[in-house]
Parts: sequence; C-alpha cells; structure tokens
Amino acid sequence: MKKIVFFGIAVLMTAIIFGLAACNNDLDDSSNSGGKTVVSIVITSGPSKTVYEVNEDIDLTGLVVTAIYDDDSHGAVTGYTTSGYDKTKTGKSTITVTYENKTAVFFVTVAINEGTVLMMDINGGTFTMGTPSEITTVTETRERPTRLVTVNGFYMSIFEVTQAQYKAVMNGADPSNYKGDNLPVTNVSWFDAVEFCNTLSMKEGFSPAYNIDKNTVDVNNTSTDNQNGAVKWTVTLVSGANGYRLPTEAEWEYACRAGTTTLFNTGDTIATNQANWGQSGAETPTGPIAVGSYAPNSWGLYDMHGNVQEWCWDFIMNGNSDDYYSQLNNVDNPLGRASGDRRAGRGGHWNTDSNNRIRSAYRERSHGNRNSYDDAGIRLVRSITMVEIASGTFTMGTSSEITDVTDNRERPTRQVTMNGFYMGRYEVTQKQYEEVMKTNPSQTKGDSLPVTNVSWFDAVEFCNALSVKEGFTPAYNIDKNTVDVNNTSTDNQNGAIKWTVTLVKGAKGYRLPTEAEWEYACRAGTSTLFNTGDSITKTQANWGGSNTGPVVVGCYESNPWGLYDMHGNVNEWCWDFIMNSDNDDYYSQPNNTDNPLGRLNGDRRANRGGNWSTSSNNSLRSAYRERSHGNRNSYNDLGIRVVRSK
Repeated sequence: MKKIVFFGIAVLMTAIIFGLAACNNDLDDSSNSGGKTVVSIVITSGPSKTVYEVNEDIDLTGLVVTAIYDDDSHGAVTGYTTSGYDKTKTGKSTITVTYENKTAVFFVTVAINEGTVLMMDINGGTFTMGTPSEITTVTETRERPTRLVTVNGFYMSIFEVTQAQYKAVMNGADPSNYKGDNLPVTNVSWFDAVEFCNTLSMKEGFSPAYNIDKNTVDVNNTSTDNQNGAVKWTVTLVSGANGYRLPTEAEWEYACRAGTTTLFNTGDTIATNQANWGQSGAETPTGPIAVGSYAPNSWGLYDMHGNVQEWCWDFIMNGNSDDYYSQLNNVDNPLGRASGDRRAGRGGHWNTDSNNRIRSAYRERSHGNRNSYDDAGIRLVRSITMVEIASGTFTMGTSSEITDVTDNRERPTRQVTMNGFYMGRYEVTQKQYEEVMKTNPSQTKGDSLPVTNVSWFDAVEFCNALSVKEGFTPAYNIDKNTVDVNNTSTDNQNGAIKWTVTLVKGAKGYRLPTEAEWEYACRAGTSTLFNTGDSITKTQANWGGSNTGPVVVGCYESNPWGLYDMHGNVNEWCWDFIMNSDNDDYYSQPNNTDNPLGRLNGDRRANRGGNWSTSSNNSLRSAYRERSHGNRNSYNDLGIRVVRSK
C-alpha cells in the first residue's frame, strides 16, 4: 500500500458526535477510583485521526476519556484500554474503551489506498433494490417494483471528490460555486465527471474505464437540453478496465444501504444532524460542507445521504414512470437503461427541504450536459478485476495425520515459497469470455455465471487473447502444429488436441495459476481443510447439488484475501500436468519448493476448487487436486480463473 496523500484530508476529523457515539455500559461489578465509584465513562474528545489505511496502527492522540463518579463529579482518566481495531480489515470499526469495568465506544474507518484516493472494498452480494409499494408515503413509481439485484464487488471512494482533488487532476480547474479545498467539487456536468475519471486513471497508472468520443453524437442520448453547448458525446465502458468510473445506480444503492432495508441507512428517519440537508429556503444557505463531516454508514462510506448528489453512470427518463425497474431481467450488475434524456444522480443534497430526496432508493434525474448544479458532485468506484497476492511461504498439501483424507497425490506436505502475483477476484464470467472470444460455449447460460465447457486449451487461448486485448505481453507460446511430447494423454475427444504450449519468460499477460499459486491463494493464510475452517456448509459455497448448476460469481463470502468462489461453483483449470493415478509422485520430489510449475509431463491437467455438482465437500478442500482431460470441452462444472505475474 502507498502512503496516504488524500489531497490534504488524509487525517480529516469526522464529526461524530461522541456524546451519541459513547455507549455507556453499567456493569454490576464496580471499582473504586480514589475512593469513589466509577458509574460510567464517556468519550469527551475523539482521537484526531479517524480514517486509516489498511495495516496502519491506530493513533489515539487527542482521545479524552472522562469518568463519571457516584458523587456526580467527573474527570479525565488515563490507564484505559482499547479493543476492536483490526488494521487488516476495511470498513467501519467500533473501538471499545474500557476503564474500571465501564465501557464506551468510538468509531474509525479503515480504507484501501492504491493511489491518491481512499477506497472501501465493497464485497459483492444481493440486495433488494427500490422501494416497496407498501410504503405509501413514497410516490415515485420509478423506484418500483423492487427486485433482488446481485452486484459484483468493487472499490468505492469513502468520500465525495473534493475540490482540492479535482484541481490537482484537472490542471487547477475548480468550477464549484461554493469554494473550499475540502468541500466536494460541484458544478460539474456528467461529461466533466467521466473526463475526470479517465484523467485520474491515467495519472495513477490505471486503465481508463471510458472510451470518450467527442466527435460522435450519442444516439442513445435523447436529451433536447441546450445548455452548456448541448454536449452529447458518445461515452462507452471499456471492458476489463480497472480505472476510476462513476458507480451504477445499483452499485450506489447497494453501498449506501450497507445491508440495511430501511428508507435510510440510519433507519426510517434521518435528522439534519446526521447528514447535510434541509437548507432549501434558508436566508443564507451555507451550501455543501467538508466531506466526512458526519458519521459514515456501517460500511465506512461518508455522506451517502446529503451534502451533494452524486452522478451515476445510468441513463434515466425525466418522468416518474421510468420503466427500467419493471424489466425483470436487469438483476445481475445492471447498467441502467440503454437510452434516456437524463443521467441519474443519487444521495440527495444540501439544498433539499425534504428528506424524501435523500433516501437510499431515491433516483434523481438531471441533465448530463449541465454544469450549473451547485449541489451535484462525484463519487468514484473502480472495478476489482484482480487481487494482489503478496509473496510468502505456506505448507502445501495434506498432512498424513489427517487419516480421513486418502488422496496420496496431496502428500507429503512441503513448505513452498511463492513470489507475489495478481489473481482474478472472480472466476471468468460468460460475458467476459464472450467479449474476448466472440463465443459462449457454456451449457448453462448467464452473463454473470462462470464460463464452462472450456478445454484447457480454450483457457490458455483465452488468456492470450485477453492479454492482447488489454495490451499485455501474452504469457503463452501456442504451437498448434506441433504435438506436445510431454502430453501423454490417449483421450480422443474434441479432436485429441495436444498442442505444444510453453510459458513466455518475463511476460506479464494473463495466464492460468499453477497449482501452488492456486492453493496458496485459496488458503489465504489458513492451514485448515478449507479456508472457512475444517468444515464448509452449503451456505458458504455452491456445492452438493444445493443449486442446479453454477451460480453468479461472488454470491458467497470471499476468503480472507478477497477471492470469491475458491471453494465450489466450478473447478478452475491450472497450468500443471497431473497423472490420473492417485499416486502421482510430484509432491514427493523435494526440490519443488520455490514457485513450482508442476510435473514435466502427464496425461491430465490439474484443476482446483471443487464444483456445484459434487456430493462430497472432500473435493472442495484447499489441497484437493482434481485431474481432467485437457482436450475436453464437455465439462459443465469446470471454468477459468486468471492470474498475472508481477
């Protein structure tokens, strides 16, 4: 992780009202302090720093803890202890302060910093999007009907983009009506926002998320508004890009709700001391305020209600009867309408007099070409395509002491050292595969389902094609005219393909993981049978026929390193040769301990992770070594996860 340089607000003090945040806990047992009994403690001054980078130690400078005694006196105390801070886990953390058996709490946020923007790692999941018709106080039909929506994980900035940040990227430009470095940037059109995203991406070495064609009018933009030059550039998403972009409405609402189902992430009500709203009609409105001035939601995101509304990717129609929500197929990572006369905004703003417009589900619509809105700004997201896996050493295989595991090809165990690499957060989806290969061979169809029915040779071809598409050096030399003498398979299905495939030394393109890389990443520091412990249930992974086939990638909890579906869903091809016999002897060769590449020859190719159709969780174990015919494309439970060398 890089040093935090968040344009002057790296140690921004969040305006948590500590009198409200301090939860007194009067225990039955009491202790005396100076002859007096401590009745309770409160946080009278929070720590100066409340936002941290992952792996950063907590700093209690500025924290003042006050004891309340049984004689109604009070005073600041020392000698308290704190607990609850996990520097490895992103999100909002509750820190418990304990003194004389009494407790109070305060909150801090731990975020990811891979550039100059503090981001929160938002795990993928399914939520109810929209507002139920039973809530009669809400009349906007464009939020209905509700539907269960699944979104993949993503990074989201914990703050709205500030004016200081915008100026640093856009050559000093600051269009905001209300000025202040730590205020959110405003008076930016939707087109300004996507340009900012691309410029910041290039500045930080990420691949831009948008193709912006300023010379072609977007035929899907039906706006007739003429302000600001009636800008109607054609803007399209770049598949596989990891750069900054605007959130979709689905991503925004999912992150705002943070697991809640109420009107606001604070409950069914929200007050003006919980968010910046209600200034409409004020004689001297103060406008937007410094980002992070109110408590974050439970996922550590600030100002999701109020301050400024935030541009989203989606088209939207101006009328209340926008029908996008009635299209029931839009349930997996929906991108919004194909066309429209407005762009969506979310979160409400300081200038509204009704909290109706800052609800989690409220869908604002604004002219994308206008830069006159002093209550509209930007929040950033980035797609998480790859997870950085740090180098390390682990015990590979299964111990002989575990007698209920009989697979000798996992033994003996050995200490294996791995260089760092990048691994796909998810299994390759059918949409990703089809965008690259122009075909979808999967038996069970679905854009967000993992691609299946791909041979090992299909998988390495996909890796090379994806590398070329994204500008990386391909990882493989594929010679289709030479039979690989190391491939001892006698299987005749699918043309009995036995091309010669070799690794390109030093290439940074996409490739299949080695078995060692796969197991190291799956374990994620664990030494148990599964990364969930010594057992795994059907609520933790897709296996045992609990579903009729593969499910949308990322539907289950990730492992500790943020990788999804390492157990179950579909098996995943690895680079390694393997023998069909249970007595494959590769593990008994003592020299294979540093970045091992597997056997030099074999009649099968290894794959890992288990799949949806298996009846036993034995094949889901972190160390389990499956073997399949590399030439076959008939497996509807076998897919792809990609890696890249650093």
